[in-house]
Amino acid sequence: MKINIEKNWHKVDLDNTQEVHLDNGVKVRVRKQLDENCEHSKFRGQGEWNVEVLENGSEDWEWVNTYSPMYWAKENALIFFGVH
Repeated sequence: MKINIEKNWHKVDLDNTQEVHLDNGVKVRVRKQLDENCEHSKFRGQGEWNVEVLENGSEDWEWVNTYSPMYWAKENALIFFGVH
């Protein structure tokens, strides 16, 4: 089954969390893994990013994996969910 993007990546909060909606009803987001002790974690795109999924009918985001930098997290999120 081919899965497509229904709504492309968009920013959802001030911490640069970004979300994409898939046509099967699943929402995927990349969220900054904040580390208060690391000065570099404040820079956009730097540090580690959690890939999380919100399944249809669920209320809680489920962690999938962690990647760095952000572009790699977004690319791997799409590959993981079979988006072509």
